[in-house]
Amino acid sequence: MDVLYLNNDLLAYVEKESGPTNQKLPSYAQVIGACYRNSDPTDIAVTAAGGLVGEVIQVWKPRELNTHETEWGFSCMSYEISGALGIKMANPEKEVVSFVGDGSYLLYNSDIYSSVITNNKLILIVCDNGGHAVINRLQLYKGGKEFNCLLKSSNAPNLVPVDFAGHAKSMGADGEHVNSIAELEEAFKRAKKSKKTYVISIHTDGYQWLEGSAYWESPTLSIPLTEGNKKSLKEHLEGKKKQRKGV
Repeated sequence: MDVLYLNNDLLAYVEKESGPTNQKLPSYAQVIGACYRNSDPTDIAVTAAGGLVGEVIQVWKPRELNTHETEWGFSCMSYEISGALGIKMANPEKEVVSFVGDGSYLLYNSDIYSSVITNNKLILIVCDNGGHAVINRLQLYKGGKEFNCLLKSSNAPNLVPVDFAGHAKSMGADGEHVNSIAELEEAFKRAKKSKKTYVISIHTDGYQWLEGSAYWESPTLSIPLTEGNKKSLKEHLEGKKKQRKGV
């Protein structure tokens, strides 16, 4: 099935922002784009809570019916793994490619083991931006300051890095960490050839996002205390004026 994308300006913007890059920390869009370029039309993309939803839905343009699964209504963190397993069980002949942040991965990951012992192969792309970056983004967007969402700005006294690929391998999966988009593309090809669940981790930028997002009714201070609060309150009230009542 060919999908007609009517907004050519948006399409060109997304393709540019998700294209190959040499920047030290790639964006979510660039990670998704690398996988999309090396995917097959039958591959099913999965994502859920956090910032990846808005990025995947823009970059991964389905070429066949039923090849894109997103859970966002209830922001179910770790659906990316458990949901992907269920999707694979229902589509055993198709590749299921799931994009998951480090926060969701740490919350619930044991279905990686379930996928291994039941021979339901998944490809999991772990985008490690060091915490819950989408909530950090919301804190900043609403005129606040970073507070305890990104590990580097938290008060944790003993921060240690997590070896996500090594952790997945301890549960019987294949796994590797990559350091660039070029390495990711090659790793994704290896993952496609693998016979069992394959986890690829990559460090990503926690501050770079696509612009194609919608109004989110999450208010800021009604009595602003800073210039950031004033700006956020103005944008919030302007957004509310455009809402369709009763929807």
